[in-house]
Amino acid sequence: MLTCTHVLPAGDVRVTVVHLGATTTAAVELSVPVVEDGSGDLTVLRLAEPVPRAVVAPPRSPIALSDHDFVVHGFTRGFLAEARGRLGGRVGPGWVQMDDVRGFGHVVDRGFSGAPVWDDTIGAVVGIVVAAQKSARAGYLIPVAEIVGMWPAAKEFTGWRLDLDEAAGTAALSIATLLHRLAAGPGRRVVVGTPVGARGSATNVPLNRLGNLSLSRGPCGSSRARTGVCCWSACRPACV
Repeated sequence: MLTCTHVLPAGDVRVTVVHLGATTTAAVELSVPVVEDGSGDLTVLRLAEPVPRAVVAPPRSPIALSDHDFVVHGFTRGFLAEARGRLGGRVGPGWVQMDDVRGFGHVVDRGFSGAPVWDDTIGAVVGIVVAAQKSARAGYLIPVAEIVGMWPAAKEFTGWRLDLDEAAGTAALSIATLLHRLAAGPGRRVVVGTPVGARGSATNVPLNRLGNLSLSRGPCGSSRARTGVCCWSACRPACV
């Protein structure tokens, strides 16, 4: 879990997943202090236990964010609030500007720091709120690229996710494209097969046309612990 260093006390904290009504404890795994130019300000929390029914939001780091619509939740006077607007360009110490373009409703304000910013245009989290300028109805976020720079382990969780891609189950996304997305890093292995218990043979993938990917065929259940596992049944992805 990510947040800003300036909002957290030292030591363990209690975390509430508001939409699920679940509370647990979390320990600080990484704390990057705020430096003179305003950069830094990142804290990584590790939950003491998984939160049932919670789904990890997919972080993405697109080349540009300008003119993307965003939505973010925060707390205003102790109450959960939602702010919407449009993302701008890079400003300040690697931040991205967040502008209110509606002229009504909540804006990013005190109580939003550390909140994940959802990009409606690409359907993913693109950063966390770090500051606000209420007089200008604007806010600022630390983009995922900067987060990865401070916490390199975040790269493992950053990118496209099969389970959240509506196009993945349609002909609009070819199997070759799917496999290239899953095997974006060197040395990753993709298993193409059918789920355990499912009938039918594995999808016929032209292995000689997929570049330098390491591919093999096998039942999904035997390979789920591996990185980049794609199983298909009746031309639909069943698990990764």
